[in-house]
Amino acid sequence: MSKKLSLGITIVMLIASVIILGVSVYTPEVIGVNTSITKTYLNITNTPPEVYKVECQNPANLQPGTTTKINCTAYVYDYNGWQDVANGTVNGTFWHIDESSYEAADNANNHYTNVTCLSTEEESCLQLGSSATNATCTCSFSVQYFAYNGTWQVNITVSDTHWLGGDNPLNLTDSGTGFTNITPLVALDVPASLDYGDLAVTQYSSMKELNITNFGNVGINISMYGYGGDNYTLFNNTALMCPVGNISLTYERWARESSKAWADMYNVTAVDAKMDINIPKRIDEQQYNNSRNTTYWKVYVPQGVGGFCNGSLVFSAQKN
Repeated sequence: MSKKLSLGITIVMLIASVIILGVSVYTPEVIGVNTSITKTYLNITNTPPEVYKVECQNPANLQPGTTTKINCTAYVYDYNGWQDVANGTVNGTFWHIDESSYEAADNANNHYTNVTCLSTEEESCLQLGSSATNATCTCSFSVQYFAYNGTWQVNITVSDTHWLGGDNPLNLTDSGTGFTNITPLVALDVPASLDYGDLAVTQYSSMKELNITNFGNVGINISMYGYGGDNYTLFNNTALMCPVGNISLTYERWARESSKAWADMYNVTAVDAKMDINIPKRIDEQQYNNSRNTTYWKVYVPQGVGGFCNGSLVFSAQKN
């Protein structure tokens, strides 16, 4: 066998051995681009508002016999600008924490809602200082004078509105809570005058009614005193002052029942005296009902007086 043939066979066998044994064979580096970067983009057109504080006037003092507007203010941050909030909606719920709850129905004693807090200029969302992103949104509640005193909670929800086109709004909302204290209100209401009519001397008047109404939010006790004319210092020993003579205190009387005889009625006194009349706070929203008490009054005209007589009755209320 020639040397060339022997060398060829040896090379073939070596190649076969490499394939069988799985030995790696080094090859030159491949040159090319095998990595590529794609940029991604997203424009967030609206972010939700953030209610970071809610404050109400505190304490809140109610007014006798009428409604009182209690204002609560939400402090709001919006990345898209304070105008985004001003163009949205605001609503609020206001309730007594012991007598009601957030989910309860409205009741003048303990629960109020306002679903259109931006309906007036006073309640609009305004820019907070010179901030481009912060606003104050005010929500008010017209609270009746007989609403329970104590701790009240408010929830204010702010919604900004971003239009996606057509009729498709995207409403993003946030809520915040605050508290205030409604103070006790001790108040009463009586008629401005009590007219006994036209009488001659030695005559008794007919029984006249006088209603005493609780105009506060707590139960009250009533006391009363009287004097002639308009000056207590000068005429504190008379019931009515007349051009001729005066009518003394013993001739003006009152009772808690209309059936009382003259002899069983109480004399008006010159000093503040308890009437033993307790009037609870008003509960019913439509009528005064048990928050009103009717008293009955009568006068006797003695000899020696004449002309147009006048006097004063002073009623006062104390917390029951």
